[in-house]
Amino acid sequence: MQRRTLFAGMLGAGFLAGCANPYVRSVEENEERKAAMSPKLGTFTAEDAEANDIELPANYSAENYKQMKLAVSFRTLDVKSVDKFAIERSQTLSAMFESEMTKLGRFKILSRSDLGQLALADEKRFQDTSNIDSTTRMRLKQFGADYVLTAGITLKTENYNRVKHAELMVEVLVTYQLINVSTGEIEDADSAKGLALRQYFMTPSGRYIGGFNINDPRQGDSVVNEAAVRALISLANKLGNKFPVGGRVIGGFGDMLQVDGGRNAGIVDSQVGVLYSNVYGVDVGLAYVNLVPGKTSTQGKIIKWTNNSDAKRLVQQYKKDPAAFAREFETYVVTKSMPMPKDWQKYM
Repeated sequence: MQRRTLFAGMLGAGFLAGCANPYVRSVEENEERKAAMSPKLGTFTAEDAEANDIELPANYSAENYKQMKLAVSFRTLDVKSVDKFAIERSQTLSAMFESEMTKLGRFKILSRSDLGQLALADEKRFQDTSNIDSTTRMRLKQFGADYVLTAGITLKTENYNRVKHAELMVEVLVTYQLINVSTGEIEDADSAKGLALRQYFMTPSGRYIGGFNINDPRQGDSVVNEAAVRALISLANKLGNKFPVGGRVIGGFGDMLQVDGGRNAGIVDSQVGVLYSNVYGVDVGLAYVNLVPGKTSTQGKIIKWTNNSDAKRLVQQYKKDPAAFAREFETYVVTKSMPMPKDWQKYM
């Protein structure tokens, strides 16, 4: 096998540019590659709830039980060859990342990409020069962000010469920081990688004869986008799980309960939550709950009650009169993890 490496800035000259050199991947590199092709996500399903004891998620806080406003900004990190193509690719990926992040529902995404800002400027210019009622004109009073997600994108391709075919691997590496706007503190910093593979066939003389069309820009875009979405899936899952969302219990009947936040608070479909109460200063997990969010509130149904002997008395008290229990003790539901949007599953 031979590997040829090419960085983002040179993609405009073709996917196959670069020098070949002998290379054999290590076991660790193969495992890393598999993980980037199929990201391992921190998820928690109803089946997981049935099989596990009641446990609150890490980093939970009632202060975060809201839909956070997140400004995102991505830039190329290809410092060796930042040409026009690389810059345009970075802007396109940044806009795509903004679009994909909105599918999570956990964050209210504020566009900071070049494309997003151009769209806002175009709209304001149109409104200022057209016959639009002055009372409805946009004043460009945009939301301020709670957090800023800033990230660098490294785009790289590698070509492998197999025995019967050739293989193109596209890697998108996103190195990010999450900054608290109020304090300027970097609350999280990590990286996420996504890979996409394509096979193509060439004659010994180097003439393309089939498979992935290395000369078709549209196919080139599709493989880059696939790798980028895989990186984004990993990144978004990490961020979503860093800020578990939830709400206060405002009512209950039998195994049903109602939470005072819905999609407006960042709760999304297919989430499992933990029902817990603050009892004499201690947060006590009572049950796992399946959540069905509405626009402004969420309905929950108990999946499994805790088997903790110290909490059983509280469970019995809750079952007897959920509403009275919630009035006596501060009672909340907090999500266990972020689910994966259905249209991301094809990338797994």
